[in-house]
Amino acid sequence: MMSSNAFGGDYYHLRRPVQHYVNIHLAAGGVSPFLNNVIAPPQTSESPRVIAGVGGNAAFGLSYELRYHKFFFNVGAELDGDLQVFNLKAFTDTIHNDWLPSKDHDRAVNQTNTYMYQHTDFKEKDYELRWAIPVQFGYLFNSYFYGAVGVKYSVAFQNYYEAQSTIQTTMMLNNAISFNGEPIQVSADSKQATLYGIFPSDTYTFNSKTQNTLALLRMISPTVELGGRIPLAYRTVLRVGAYAEYGIPIGWESDPTRKHVVYENIWALWNNPSYVRKAEDLQLLGVNPIKNSDWTTTGFKTLTIGVRATLSFNITPTKHWCNCEKEFGIHPKRGGGRIER
Repeated sequence: MMSSNAFGGDYYHLRRPVQHYVNIHLAAGGVSPFLNNVIAPPQTSESPRVIAGVGGNAAFGLSYELRYHKFFFNVGAELDGDLQVFNLKAFTDTIHNDWLPSKDHDRAVNQTNTYMYQHTDFKEKDYELRWAIPVQFGYLFNSYFYGAVGVKYSVAFQNYYEAQSTIQTTMMLNNAISFNGEPIQVSADSKQATLYGIFPSDTYTFNSKTQNTLALLRMISPTVELGGRIPLAYRTVLRVGAYAEYGIPIGWESDPTRKHVVYENIWALWNNPSYVRKAEDLQLLGVNPIKNSDWTTTGFKTLTIGVRATLSFNITPTKHWCNCEKEFGIHPKRGGGRIER
């Protein structure tokens, strides 16, 4: 190793203006999903609306960072996990059933009827796993604070969907008239329910679990981050910052033919005259995510706010010996040391 007096002057480590880093980061935050232009289809009543979509997000990523003086740029790969929850106001699906008649026990004839499925406490949960490529541009305000803006491109590769609801069923015989001259309505808790082929109980909670067809949904997300820097060891710094991320789907198209709740599987089962209907049949309901059904026409967006912790390792060769006073006009304290530029 070269002596500090080898050339009659002091020699120091000089940090180069271009630095190279490898980063590992963890992030967690809350997600607020926004649905735009939610429109109930014709068979749905009570003007349903989405109430307070909420959720959570966690991410793990690796990145390469290039720093020039106080400016830095990084690009990497990230694994994101999202949970989005939608609560829906009560709504009723009115199904005019012309091909599966019920028997009018008074006249012993088959006739058309109308089913009403009243949904309350409807909750949708959407679990997503996404691959992402984040890009970030930042600036070191000083040794302790930084700011950054960027963009992230992500693609969902796995999506699991769950829906829960309490349902009450009511059937109206279209041609049956009561003594008051009104159409007869039969609720599931009525003593006449079994005569009309309705369920033996008035309410039933179903739980539908399925793989979501949004599994290939792509999103572009502008991001902003502000935080502090904590030196941990030589060549190792911890950055902790608050971030905000706004997710926008790309390549998304509405599908008005995709029903939010699909009843055909139940009706096909009930078409068998010898089949005895049960409340558990409601588990056969097909439920598509509200953000990918005939309820929405312009897609959805998400806002994520959270905390990101980044462990940054300097991989730049650091020993650059120089006669700092002669070459750079620098007069540091004697004894040697690292000079940051």
